[in-house]
Amino acid sequence: MSKRRRMAQVMSDEAKIAAARKKIVALGLDEKEIMPKLLEKYGVLAYDFVNKAMLEPGRLCNRTGEKFLATKKLIKHYAEDEIEPALLAKAINKKPEEVKAKAVAYRAEQAHDEETKPVEIKKIERTAEMKSVLVDSVVDRRLPDLGIISIDKLMNLRNQNHNHNTSEFVESLSSTSAAEPTAEQDNVSLLRPEYNPNTPEGRAKKKAQERLAQLKEGKNGEISFADLKKNGVNKADMCTVMTQDRLGEVSSSQAMERMSKLSSKKGKSNCAQEVRKLCERKDTINFDYRNHMTGLPMTYYKVYDKNGRLIKTEKTMYTATTQIETMHRSDKFVCFDYDSDKVGLEELKGRITAKGAILGYPGSKSSIQPAGHTTVLRQNGNWQAGGVNSDEWLFGGSAAQRYAPKGETGTVSVIFDKDAKVSDQLAEDMLYQQYLREERQLEFMIARNNQSSRNS
Repeated sequence: MSKRRRMAQVMSDEAKIAAARKKIVALGLDEKEIMPKLLEKYGVLAYDFVNKAMLEPGRLCNRTGEKFLATKKLIKHYAEDEIEPALLAKAINKKPEEVKAKAVAYRAEQAHDEETKPVEIKKIERTAEMKSVLVDSVVDRRLPDLGIISIDKLMNLRNQNHNHNTSEFVESLSSTSAAEPTAEQDNVSLLRPEYNPNTPEGRAKKKAQERLAQLKEGKNGEISFADLKKNGVNKADMCTVMTQDRLGEVSSSQAMERMSKLSSKKGKSNCAQEVRKLCERKDTINFDYRNHMTGLPMTYYKVYDKNGRLIKTEKTMYTATTQIETMHRSDKFVCFDYDSDKVGLEELKGRITAKGAILGYPGSKSSIQPAGHTTVLRQNGNWQAGGVNSDEWLFGGSAAQRYAPKGETGTVSVIFDKDAKVSDQLAEDMLYQQYLREERQLEFMIARNNQSSRNS
């Protein structure tokens, strides 16, 4: 590994560890007690564990076979108790050898002679330590609300205190007038760590949290895409939040679970026909894409034999390309599209865990396979519709090129039943996007009305 690449990796790992520390503090736990123990067991993967413990404690416990523990107790349990290596790995969906390697690498890094560390890393560590001490001392003293104030400004204020006495510095901050909000991305609200409640962002955040609590009442604590849509969350709100790394926060609906368990007639039908059969049953999604094709164009594609010789050119609407388009149009599904290019979709592989999820490549007119491809994540973990698809077939660079126009970027669609469940954090983030959109629309209307009043 090159020196530059090594430096980037170290800095990335440090950022993850810092983020995990923040999450632990937000839960009201002592990160100075908890984090070192998690790092000993997980290395940088401690970040993954803390994330999963916060977002999906129930699913984590189901994977490991342990009794259910709420997030705080779960994190303390994994930090303080003896946990078998196999369970450590299961908790975060990793292989035991990978977890062990990360833990060993972290311990080796800590044991490394301090003098050999790059100067840049030393600076980062010193700055992080100073900021941590500074913020801790301010919060511990229960200062009056300072509004939103950047860490850099806090550091400057501290440096202006010539004797650098923390107690005197805190007193000086107490007499400092509240700072005005800035546009800096690293702003920190000391007593309200996320948003200023007097901004559209702050109001939207509060509404999202309150509405999430209301939606969860009487629903077994589970929220679906359908629940969010009924509340006013639109497709753009969902797509803004649903990055590829969050696909694992979606779990199967009952219809998807049943669909994933149905038998498949291997080799007897093409992918579109097989997915249609899985979706159209009344005990699954009750969707037949053949009833939703009005206005869609024909697909023209070439059929070759095993030797690569052209047999015939077919035109039809009964293709995966058409099927994917009808799913986008139907309110029975929630679809998320991602760019697919010659590099492939390695980052997508393994992200999707909801059994019964549909993966679709809509082919373009000028692509190698304009008929496209659809497949379903089955109960056994295989992506299968008719035949079983390998990871390379679905996620490799060649897969991306099969369905994209020549020299251009194609699309891959991840499709869930509208009744699929989402994590609390994902639901809150989507509600936040809805309320932020509404807050900004309201501000625009008020501004326009004020302008009209001035002009009249």
